[in-house]
Amino acid sequence: MKKKILISITSQFGYHTDTYMYCKYLDKSKYEVHYIGFDAGHKRRELEGVNIHYIPVAYNKLKRYWIYLSTINKLIRLENFDLLFLVDCQGSLLIRLSNLFRKTIMDVRTGDVRLGTKPFSVFNLKIKLSSLFFKRVSVISCSLSKLLNLTEEKCHILPLGAEEMLLPTKSFEKLQLFYIGTLQGRNITETINGLSVFLKRNKDVQIEYHIVGFGSKEVETELLDSIDHFQLKDIVTFHGRKNHDEVAFLFEKCNIGVVYIPIVGGYTCQPTTKLYEYLLAGMPVIATRTLENELALQNIAGELIEDNAESFAQGLESLLKRKDSLNSEEIKQIYKENTWKNIVKNNLEPYIDKICQ
Repeated sequence: MKKKILISITSQFGYHTDTYMYCKYLDKSKYEVHYIGFDAGHKRRELEGVNIHYIPVAYNKLKRYWIYLSTINKLIRLENFDLLFLVDCQGSLLIRLSNLFRKTIMDVRTGDVRLGTKPFSVFNLKIKLSSLFFKRVSVISCSLSKLLNLTEEKCHILPLGAEEMLLPTKSFEKLQLFYIGTLQGRNITETINGLSVFLKRNKDVQIEYHIVGFGSKEVETELLDSIDHFQLKDIVTFHGRKNHDEVAFLFEKCNIGVVYIPIVGGYTCQPTTKLYEYLLAGMPVIATRTLENELALQNIAGELIEDNAESFAQGLESLLKRKDSLNSEEIKQIYKENTWKNIVKNNLEPYIDKICQ
């Protein structure tokens, strides 16, 4: 008989990558998969074999979470799930306290990335306190588990991944940089400054830089002003906000991925999907030396840098010097276990099977 699993998160279905991939790759011959989250008004997405339940969003936050909790509990009683997989600590604890005798996993995908140099975070404390009421906690990285001071015996590392891309082998005669992701809090203007430094020292190098993402109006204006200030309009293209289908051509065209994350507090323990997307596309990367980037990145697959313009320029120079030895097919092979399909099949499913046996 199939095991009935409920995946719960506040995000609308299809707009939280990790849970979407769990639903996509869980074996439907073994599991009856249900997903419940808010209807945020985005275009609805569907997956064959996944039962999707929507909760209306109330304007009043207290009412919103009351509806969220009551709707989930009604569904749990109706379907009698074998396992509750609860992502996002805001509602996880209340659902857990309402279902103390059901098998449950608390899944932690992020800590407080705004932690900076602060020794204390209310957000992180909530996660820690919530975890005390769960027998089982899955977490995105070992370093985040340690930062949150989660009980080691109950923790299971469920890492981040990316989708495999069937792309042609890349050449590196011309450096074609690609950044995709949020602009908020990332200091991407430092990479523009760094590119300017690089070009002053390497005037004849052919190079392009494509940036996809969005932030506040102030952040986007600062980025455009920086491109203009360093006279890089012919080299740097800011594409703005795009969905994944609209940037598929950039994954094929570009050959260097940019993973620029500030080396502070919560960021350093937070893996990034984009790192694995670049690597599985066969791109070597230039990545800031966060703890998770340092653990993930092998020398053959890129350069680790500090979070400043001069270090970015030096990273580009290092990649330029060894461009003839860069091998996109070798990079894909090294990171093939980091596809979402492999993570679900080789990590998540055995974890679920052990709990539900």
